[in-house]
Amino acid sequence: MIALRPRALTGLLALPLLAGCGDTDAGAADPTRLADAGYASLGSSDFEGALDDFERALGALEPGAPGFVRAAMGKVEALIHLDAGRARDEFLALAAGYPDAVGTREFKTVGGKLTSEKRFEEAISVLHAGLEAYAEDPGLQAMLDRVAEESERAGDAGALDALRGLGYLGSKP
Repeated sequence: MIALRPRALTGLLALPLLAGCGDTDAGAADPTRLADAGYASLGSSDFEGALDDFERALGALEPGAPGFVRAAMGKVEALIHLDAGRARDEFLALAAGYPDAVGTREFKTVGGKLTSEKRFEEAISVLHAGLEAYAEDPGLQAMLDRVAEESERAGDAGALDALRGLGYLGSKP
């Protein structure tokens, strides 16, 4: 049996306490953890909490750094529920700035979520931009057709006018 002196025992007992000392917010500056927390908040419909997490993650990342587009997309998803116009604008800026990272899948995701929130005019803008960039993708046109159907069913005159103005609907009301 090993005999420990009281001083050595005190040091051993303090180790677990010391391991937890320091900055209690150490993970807060980790953009990956912040983005993960943001996506968890999205999943529980805490859109304001998600937005805060994604904005903090983006604040800790340089544009173009690994994880930047993921955090920016999360921010867009949170904004869809809080400020659809801003979500559209930030998504379109992201798509323009990172065309290799933002493709048809992201256009469909954002367009679909805006449509689900009945934010038809914003969805039309996103899907129209997607079709301009990826005209060969039939899924984008199918999504735009869905927006047209749902806009008509909801009686959203502004969305129907936007579709007509872009040439997606005929001229009849």
